[in-house]
Amino acid sequence: MQNSLSLSVTTSETLVSTKELAKICGVDVNTVHRTVKRLGFSDVLRENTGGRPTKVFNEEQVTAIKQELQKTSKTMTTKEVAQALNVSVDTVSRAANKVLDPSAVLRRVINGGKSAVYNEEQVTAIKQEIQKHHNLASRQIDSASTELEVMQNYKQATEAMIAMLSAKTEALQAENAYLANFKTDIEKKIANAELVETPSENARNHLWQNIQKVGTAIGDYRQAWHLFWDMVKRDTSIDVKTRATNKGVKPMDYICNELNIEIFNKLFALSEKLKNDYCKE
Repeated sequence: MQNSLSLSVTTSETLVSTKELAKICGVDVNTVHRTVKRLGFSDVLRENTGGRPTKVFNEEQVTAIKQELQKTSKTMTTKEVAQALNVSVDTVSRAANKVLDPSAVLRRVINGGKSAVYNEEQVTAIKQEIQKHHNLASRQIDSASTELEVMQNYKQATEAMIAMLSAKTEALQAENAYLANFKTDIEKKIANAELVETPSENARNHLWQNIQKVGTAIGDYRQAWHLFWDMVKRDTSIDVKTRATNKGVKPMDYICNELNIEIFNKLFALSEKLKNDYCKE
């Protein structure tokens, strides 16, 4: 696809020759001649160059010519049309020769050589001619009026896809940042949980021994534990037996593993009180 023509002419002279204008516009001399004829200029000046008269154009005429050329600047080369339709260059050339007036086909200087280029209307005519002999239905191009529009649609779709992927990338980065912070918070909570103080083995054994001593004093170990759990429920409002049953553990395991050290210490003090009430050292 060729770039749009600039509307400004950079020259040190007031008048521009046909050859100079063709070079500036990137087209051949014949294209300039056809454009001038199409515009119907009747006041074109001529200068003698090398013994022969040559058309020259003032700034106003140059601007008009370039504007006219710009109308057809959105063009496709023979190769680009072939690629768009997935056919050979020769196929495109044959179709162009069959349906287009050779004098209406622009030629531009591309890579040092002159190449035929086609405007939107010409591309449509070429495509319709080729469709008579080739199956192009599988190519999703019929929804557009010309191949130029198709290429523009592809470009817009690509840009939209890039924008969507960029947005998804940003969303994923934000989510990863959130997950990283969440992981850090969990790790901190786990670390803090591991630092929670639990009753020592010695303290557990001492509490158990207190209740056993009460059982020895009254002659009933089961009753001694009942007395202790009732005292705990009355003084702390903690129903250890019910909670342990709901957890599926023994009451002693519950107070040692489920309660924090402060509550355990209160229960230990109650076991000391119960022992002192029933036992005489």
